[in-house]
Amino acid sequence: MSFILLTVHVSEELSDVLKALLSETGFDAFLDHDTGFEASIEKDLYEQQAVEQVISPFTTANQITWTAKEVAKQNWNKLWESNFHPIEISKDCYIRAAFHPPMPGYTHQLVITPKMSFGTGHHATTSLMIQHQLMIDHKGKSLIDIGCGTGVLAIMGGKLGASSLIGCDIEDWSVENALENAEMNAISMEVFEGTVEQIEGENLYDIVLANINLNVHKKSMASYIKILKPNGHLVLSGFYESDIPTVQALADQLGVQLFSTKVQDKWVSLVYTK
Repeated sequence: MSFILLTVHVSEELSDVLKALLSETGFDAFLDHDTGFEASIEKDLYEQQAVEQVISPFTTANQITWTAKEVAKQNWNKLWESNFHPIEISKDCYIRAAFHPPMPGYTHQLVITPKMSFGTGHHATTSLMIQHQLMIDHKGKSLIDIGCGTGVLAIMGGKLGASSLIGCDIEDWSVENALENAEMNAISMEVFEGTVEQIEGENLYDIVLANINLNVHKKSMASYIKILKPNGHLVLSGFYESDIPTVQALADQLGVQLFSTKVQDKWVSLVYTK
């Protein structure tokens, strides 16, 4: 399988904006570097015109330079490994890769090898999700991580005492990666390839996690709430602070109550209760 690797040189201020816009064109793996970021997409899903429409307003203003090239999957994985650094979410959570030494002194230490998948804790949205998880009682709870990527959020749930862990993702390599990461952390979880809409039944999970882009939330919010148990927690991220009114309007229509809000670098995470 081949991928298109987009290398973007842009200011830190515009970097998150572009990553959000590119994610809506199908890019699903991002790696920050000193002068911008790199983004990856399956070759068959890459649309040059869509990328140019996203980037052209910035190139006109001389705010960005970029290149695109075809790479093999294993090359992208090596790039992740060579650039992945440990991160402290708080004194309660430290995330590292398997090739980093353990770091004592943290309540929870997660070992995540990202490969092709999103979710290492470095991006504000993942960090915000974990910060919210640390506020929620997971002991004995059932949890599902929708769009699980590396599985980092479900694994965090397991560390916090959840008794039942499910993950789902539309990418086969994310399913594989999440299972590998769960095993490295001695966490038992199930992962299936697919979307939340494929889940049958109602009131199934105490905690529903979804760190995906705004368009997916618009489409799937009702499905999240359908599978959420009464008094359960729905934890969302993947959108900007300016998008809160849009998400809140959906929540109001579906009858869930806002429980908590966290903002970091203009990104936001919201928690709702049913």
